[in-house]
Amino acid sequence: TAVVTEETTEVTTQKVNHYSGGAGASSVKVSNYTATTEAASEETTESENSEKTTIDELPSVEVVIGSKDIVVDGKTHTMDVAPYIQSSSNSTLVPLRFVAIALAGGDIESADNSDAIVWDAVAKTATITAGSNTVVFTAGSGTYTVNGNTLNISNKAVAEIVDGRMFVPFRTIGEAFGAKVSWDANTKTAMYN
Repeated sequence: TAVVTEETTEVTTQKVNHYSGGAGASSVKVSNYTATTEAASEETTESENSEKTTIDELPSVEVVIGSKDIVVDGKTHTMDVAPYIQSSSNSTLVPLRFVAIALAGGDIESADNSDAIVWDAVAKTATITAGSNTVVFTAGSGTYTVNGNTLNISNKAVAEIVDGRMFVPFRTIGEAFGAKVSWDANTKTAMYN
């Protein structure tokens, strides 16, 4: 049984193309969710709001458990770490930097040089800035913030540092950006859009 509360806010984001230096503005709906659930699962989620973010506004992103490949709009890139299932929450955890940059339309190949993600080693926080949206994850925490609003990470998952990377649930990053999230249990593939 799950209880979901949703707030939708329209914001304008600035997409930056790192290859050509060009930029373009697009309107994006950001949904804030607070969910409590008894059973951990990775099922498809969609907003009940008819004005939700459409598939055309965000790139498609796919990751497979145990694979260092990330596929963004059909193009495969290689990460230095692989997604895994967090045993305590049964959630798909992914390296925050690569997945957040893929959703924001950034250059995966130079993810470590992106100023869209700021790491604070003292506070152990990763801050994602995309347009006027700010999303903050803290290592060891079961909550995150979107534009100052604190939300619970679903399935009682916790952000954690593994192999020198901040890992967070794939579902949570997608929900922070308003992406449709789905899971294919047969192939162990997590997808946006």
